Amino acid sequence: MTPPVPPPCLLLLSRRPWLETYRAALPDGAAVVKRWIGGHAEGLRWERRMFERECRLLGQLSHPGLPALRDAADDWFAIEALDDDESRAGASDAAKASLPDLAALLTGVAEILAYLHGRGILHNDIKPEHVRFRAGGRPVLIDLGLASLPGEDNLHPTELRGSPAWMAPERILHNLVSPAGDIWSLGAVMASLTTGLRPYAGSADAVLAMRRAFMAPAFADALAVPPEDDAWRTLLRAMMGPVRARPAAAEIAALLSRDATRQAAAPEENLRPAAVSR
Repeated sequence: MTPPVPPPCLLLLSRRPWLETYRAALPDGAAVVKRWIGGHAEGLRWERRMFERECRLLGQLSHPGLPALRDAADDWFAIEALDDDESRAGASDAAKASLPDLAALLTGVAEILAYLHGRGILHNDIKPEHVRFRAGGRPVLIDLGLASLPGEDNLHPTELRGSPAWMAPERILHNLVSPAGDIWSLGAVMASLTTGLRPYAGSADAVLAMRRAFMAPAFADALAVPPEDDAWRTLLRAMMGPVRARPAAAEIAALLSRDATRQAAAPEENLRPAAVSR
């Protein structure tokens, strides 16, 4: 039987020596295709396993905050195309984002993480480029290539893979992954959106050197306000605090959902610091 042929490329989005990503058209609508082009090179075995794991995960998971798998074969898979594949959460959006907008974004991504973490799955690569949006503003968390699964080996046990500027400190220092690491990264994304500052700037090697020298992120001073003055920043600091003190994704989503309900009834109220202190 002839294996399925990938749909033709309409617009190339990115290309690496082992993988190309492009927009395509399927009978049921637009799609984004990831196609393996690395052959069977021994030096790409980890990249190949990442590719296979992402395809398998997308086929097993079902959540409105994750892209749906549309079609797949051995060397390619197609996922739904979001409304705007260039739409992502970035520091440049900070000036036009209100606190309710930021809280809604954090709630949405926390709900996605609660779904993943409840199944023992860690994303391990949360950063602005991996937060996209559907029509209407619902966030979608993309790129599960570095995800960790229960009962399976870590795809990067000795080599640090991902984006150092957005990694939790324990990952930088010891390559330790946990649900709390995803929470730190999400807190960093939200802090960047809140302040308009990226946590670290420079090449990956330069950022690693800064992180290993315990340099604070660029937005640290902007978040350092007394808890009673700004409960939103209190929550972000808790998310980037000590590992065991970080709130779980489900806790964050529940807290912000309760607050949104309360503010709808009393708009003049803000987040209560006592509700987010750990």
